Amino acid sequence: MRPHNVKLVKYFFPETSVKASQDHDTEGRIDGTEQSVSVEIVEIPSMDNQHTVKVRLISDDEGSENAPYSYQIEAFGIFEAASTESEELLEAYKENFQPVAVQILFGAIREHLATVTARGPWGNFIVGVLNIKADKDKQASADS
Repeated sequence: MRPHNVKLVKYFFPETSVKASQDHDTEGRIDGTEQSVSVEIVEIPSMDNQHTVKVRLISDDEGSENAPYSYQIEAFGIFEAASTESEELLEAYKENFQPVAVQILFGAIREHLATVTARGPWGNFIVGVLNIKADKDKQASADS
């Protein structure tokens, strides 16, 4: 198995907005929150083999049923090749940084949202597993 050769340099949350829904019924459906994910990937021109990745998770308030919270969270990360010692390692980075980076940042968003909502009126909210399909156009779609 080839190594992915992806190193997380740092990440942070430039935007976090969470609002509790006044209409949430604690006895009602709890899995009715619809959401969308967008991904933006940019190569840093001044740095070889380094990329910035932005992942945004937004609740779909119109399409959700009995959602406990409305939210919009953006995570921004900087990733680089862990090693540049060989062409094989550089190729591994180029092939793998996008899916690895998106999954790392999505996991960070999941934990961040759970932490923020833990003190909310409806308890902590954990985003389920999403199938994030990133493509060459630097956008992504989510199938929840």
